[in-house]
Amino acid sequence: MAFLGDPNFIEAAFARLVLVDATGVVVVYSHRIYGKEAGPSMGEWVKANGAAIEKSLMAWDGMPPVKALKQLPQGK
Repeated sequence: MAFLGDPNFIEAAFARLVLVDATGVVVVYSHRIYGKEAGPSMGEWVKANGAAIEKSLMAWDGMPPVKALKQLPQGK
C-alpha cells in the first residue's frame, strides 16, 4: 500500500503484480479522500478497510488473458 497526495487530497493505493502468460500485469485499487484535513479520515478508512482489500487482491485469480488485455484501448 502507498499513500499519495497533495494539499487537496490523500489517496491510498493497493497494487498487486502477477505474471499472466509470461507478461507482468498490475491490478490497482485506490481510494481517495478530498480536503485539506483528509489525513485522519484516511487513517480511519484504512483501519476499517485496508486489510480486507489487501486480502482480496492477494486472493484474486480473475486475471484476463494477455490477449484480451491487448485488445483494450491503449494510451499514446
